[in-house]
Amino acid sequence: MAIPDFQSLMLPLLRSLADGSERSTQETLDALAEELGLTEADVTQPMRSRKSPLFTNRVAWAKLHLKRAGLIDSPRRGVYRLTERGRAVLRTPPNRLNLAYLAQFPEYVEFRARSQSGAKCRDRVRIQLAARGRATCRYPNRLEAASNVSQLTAL
Repeated sequence: MAIPDFQSLMLPLLRSLADGSERSTQETLDALAEELGLTEADVTQPMRSRKSPLFTNRVAWAKLHLKRAGLIDSPRRGVYRLTERGRAVLRTPPNRLNLAYLAQFPEYVEFRARSQSGAKCRDRVRIQLAARGRATCRYPNRLEAASNVSQLTAL
């Protein structure tokens, strides 16, 4: 079976915490793998860019977004539990729990705004360094779009 994208893992992740107990990362991974019918080969499939398992990475991204939306929290490192807001979502669960759904929560919107402004700042620095011949730009299409250094510094 193909490993679901992280947004498709968010609702099953919430359901796996519905009993109110705290779960470790490994317990969460095991419960989700069982619910989704994933094989050992699926669960251990490495990412293309790293040696860490793709499934573990996607669950980590799902946890991050759910935590930033206030649906789960982490009382200590590597341990997660459902919040009252998470329980409310499960009482009337959406058909699909995704980033658009999470945008109804102000904390999540603030998190996304901070994340995106940070990415824009990093992009700007990379482009400026590339224009000055100090680094390779990871975004060549953005570099080509700017015809001179003054346009680059205005980004």
